[in-house]
Amino acid sequence: VPTYQSTALDIGKKRVGLFISYEKKRKDIDRIVLSGALSTEYENSLISRDAIYIQGTYTRLNNLYVYQSFEIDLNRSWRYDLNKSRFSLANYFLSARYSITPTLQADFSFDTRSHIRHAENRNVPDSLFIDTNNKGMRVGLSLKLSRSVRMKLSGGIRFGQGNFSNTNRVSYSLYLREIPFKRHNMSMGFSYVGTELTNALRLWGWYHLPVARKLAFDITGTGYFYRSSDYSPTDYSVHALYLDVNSYYDLSRRFFLNGNIRQYFDWKFKSAEVFLELGMHL
Repeated sequence: VPTYQSTALDIGKKRVGLFISYEKKRKDIDRIVLSGALSTEYENSLISRDAIYIQGTYTRLNNLYVYQSFEIDLNRSWRYDLNKSRFSLANYFLSARYSITPTLQADFSFDTRSHIRHAENRNVPDSLFIDTNNKGMRVGLSLKLSRSVRMKLSGGIRFGQGNFSNTNRVSYSLYLREIPFKRHNMSMGFSYVGTELTNALRLWGWYHLPVARKLAFDITGTGYFYRSSDYSPTDYSVHALYLDVNSYYDLSRRFFLNGNIRQYFDWKFKSAEVFLELGMHL
């Protein structure tokens, strides 16, 4: 298993598992897919985690889609001392999507996922905009205005923990296909999160720029703005502002070139990151 900090091999980490899947389909009416897995992880000779993972999907007439998954921890050794129970529900996630009309779609999700405790101490970056950090409920509407224009609006509540109250979340996105030219695509949107201590706003825009038959650039601009509750509602400070340029190119049938450039523009991180990869298809 690779180390948590890098891709170097760590023979002290061991992971073993079993996987099973079941599918039932009734012509073009509905389809059920169930999957289950049992895994165990060790950190040298110390148990890290034993768990059962189950997920299932249900699709009906191409207008209803339901997905759910949950994990059950099998606690032994230090995990039993910590939880005082042999079994504990670790994560649960439910998502449903329904097409009201051919152009209007509604979705709903209920999320209790969180970071899993392992034997190894891991530093987890905190972000208000990471979906897997948001335990709560969310509803959304997606509207297709034409073949080229689609928009989505969603809102939700993140459940408060301890002495903290619930957090409100709103997001909007607009997708434009083959605009302003053929093979050119773009999207833009925002996300807002309001907590007891901080109001945060994320703005982003993306543009797909084709320059040749096999070469295109994906240009993404992103800005994060945070405001403490001690300041006025309009006093936002820039936390991060950067531009990404990504590209992928097949040099031949076996070799490819992948590159990324990120340029920071805000006052704190005025710097650039460059990533270049030359690879071979096996």
